[in-house]
Amino acid sequence: QLGLGESLAQQLETHGAACQLLNSPDDLPDPGQDAVCPTDVVYLDAIDPAGRDQTPAELANHFNESLLHTVQKVAALRAHAASSNSGTSDTLRFWIVTRGAQGTSNGDEQHVAQASLWGFGRTLALEHLDWACHLVDLDPESDLTSIAAALIDEVTYPQTDESEVVFRAGSRLVRRLRRGIGLEDLQRATREIRLEVGERGTLDGLQWAANARRTPAAHEIEVAIHASGLNFRDVLNALGQYPGEPPLGAECSGIVTSVG
Repeated sequence: QLGLGESLAQQLETHGAACQLLNSPDDLPDPGQDAVCPTDVVYLDAIDPAGRDQTPAELANHFNESLLHTVQKVAALRAHAASSNSGTSDTLRFWIVTRGAQGTSNGDEQHVAQASLWGFGRTLALEHLDWACHLVDLDPESDLTSIAAALIDEVTYPQTDESEVVFRAGSRLVRRLRRGIGLEDLQRATREIRLEVGERGTLDGLQWAANARRTPAAHEIEVAIHASGLNFRDVLNALGQYPGEPPLGAECSGIVTSVG
């Protein structure tokens, strides 16, 4: 409905690509002698949910069923091509495109009907190691010209090997895992720290705090913790849905340094 597919196809054709714009997975050919095996697939069905007379749950089911059907048809085409020695050994690039499905800051409004496609895409990447699966979330606040330019650049000129990319306000964002802010400063100030529930009812209430060391009492031990795990009990505890106030990360491994 946005015309993004037409714009993308036109731009790709100017770079020498042969494009076919399909309205449904049913438009993909069945495996056969004349069927063309695709080397790139861009899935755009989910980017414009506005105007569809369906609930978010119904839309999510529709998007996932449509994507599943697309994946199955493409996989059948490539399997047939490989068995008949008429296929390509090139890695298939499969792009799943959403718009506003991911949050990049607190308070972001997310289109939940599209969000499950990212879980689908991550599973697809694990199950089809011979496919290069890419997840791209376009800016819901940008106009068609801007989001088309961002998608065309991403598909035509891959800047990195990033498999998950989000565009917001003209910026290209990727995932990175880093230490919590303030943890290193706290470790420099004291070696004994603990994770506490500052305010129960939300995971945002978790905070690092200095922990005063004391001598173990009778029937207690002191453990120098090397690794600690958080499980579902800790989640319930932080959300205020677990009886009592047990410490977080009770499952741990380390060295006993003192016995009471």
